[in-house]
Amino acid sequence: QYKGFTIRSGYIYLQMKGHSCAKKQGYVAEHRWVMEQQLGRCLQKKEAIHHINGNRRDNRLENLQLFSSHGQHTKLAHKGLFEWQKIVFKGKHFSPTTEFKSKSV
Repeated sequence: QYKGFTIRSGYIYLQMKGHSCAKKQGYVAEHRWVMEQQLGRCLQKKEAIHHINGNRRDNRLENLQLFSSHGQHTKLAHKGLFEWQKIVFKGKHFSPTTEFKSKSV
């Protein structure tokens, strides 16, 4: 049972302190909670939920689509963004631990 909610970046977050998937401040994204109820388990951090109609506050189950990763979500649900990223990064993968190491003098 939730005790309140807040809205951040257009998403509804339910205050559910003690919920096993809640963030540090005790909030769970409503769209993730709805999908968890359908699946009967907590979502993995890597799993992403897509709002089919683009409305971040419309958390009806029929408006939610589960993706196995954020990369798959971008590739399949946001094709324009995915194509733009392919052009900008030319297929390279950037990581703070490998690409931006400071060089010793």
